[in-house]
Amino acid sequence: MDLTRIEHLTRLIYLDAHKVEETHTSHQFGIKRVLSKGFADLFQIKQIAIGTLNQGEDIAEHVHLDMDEHYYFLEGEGKMFVNGHEFALKEGIFLNVPATANHSLICNTGTLRFLYFSMAVAEKAI
Repeated sequence: MDLTRIEHLTRLIYLDAHKVEETHTSHQFGIKRVLSKGFADLFQIKQIAIGTLNQGEDIAEHVHLDMDEHYYFLEGEGKMFVNGHEFALKEGIFLNVPATANHSLICNTGTLRFLYFSMAVAEKAI
């Protein structure tokens, strides 16, 4: 299954950051692993946060009509469901949930910690 194009969700991204090829930064030092780039849509950052769920806790299914949510999982294990598709979560996984996608999140074991940020999408892009 091509996870980058489930239904109409053209910005859906699910990947293991550990498997992304490292590349040099455009500066004198450092390397990077690019998780996402090149969206032609117009965005506005709404928030950047670190989230935590404990074992058995969940965020019920919901939808954001006007913003993408980008998640990078730091520790723990869980599952995210996006429009009925299940994605396994663990340290190193990056997942972009596009605007208009139904999604929910559950922590399976221990503590699930993640960095996430939300970006409003220009109405013409949705």
